[in-house]
Amino acid sequence: MVSTLIAVAIGAIVAALVAQVITEAVGGQRAIIDRDEMSEFTLYVKSVLTNDPSCIRSLRGLTFPVTPGETEFEIGGGYQDLVAPIKKDFEFAAKKLIVSKLAISNKGLDPVAMNASVTDAAGTVTVQPVTRYMARIQLDLKHINGSGYRPRYFEIPVHVDAANRIVSCNNEFNISDACDALGFEYNPAAAPGEPLCQPSKACMSGGSYGCGYTNPATGGFSCPAGFTEYAAGAHNIGAVSCGKWCCRPTHCPTFHCLKCKTSP
Repeated sequence: MVSTLIAVAIGAIVAALVAQVITEAVGGQRAIIDRDEMSEFTLYVKSVLTNDPSCIRSLRGLTFPVTPGETEFEIGGGYQDLVAPIKKDFEFAAKKLIVSKLAISNKGLDPVAMNASVTDAAGTVTVQPVTRYMARIQLDLKHINGSGYRPRYFEIPVHVDAANRIVSCNNEFNISDACDALGFEYNPAAAPGEPLCQPSKACMSGGSYGCGYTNPATGGFSCPAGFTEYAAGAHNIGAVSCGKWCCRPTHCPTFHCLKCKTSP
């Protein structure tokens, strides 16, 4: 009888240990699955906000920057088969994981004033004076049981108008950025045949002529339409005698064609 009781006791202890190991293994597996779900969700949120069209649909009109502080916002369209907008208290992964914060704040880098191509809600593109800020997105997630996880951060550049409202996202390098980098202004309303990059901080060259050579841009001694000729100097083409000990140089004026924007 005693040996039987001892065997039963040992069996119970072993069974308890096995059950504990299985429970911990299942818990560890669930934690791995939860972290995988969170990583996939975070990548989805980041992909939405680093794509300019979907980014501005989420951020258009938000007051920015809020100093000091942050602004909570939402992403429309849901996630996977969920249709509710992603915002604070959004639940996913079979309602086991919850968004505890989705907010935007100013990273604190120096803002840059510039002209940028802005698309409004109706799809109309205009060039506007804006201020470029680097925004920081914070995404916090927690488990349904209340346990939290480390915050996720990522950064996106945004354009803000004079009323301190976000009017566009600027993750992707576009024609407007290229024009600005070259010292020009992007003109989405350019007429056929006109360049999309118009003079802004620089002048556009339309060729030169004078001293017997023609302007390759026009094939003659002239400037293209819309360009102004500026005296570029005079070229000494020889000397003419004016007496036994006298001569004078002869000069031929040259011109350069420029098209400059006179107002910002």
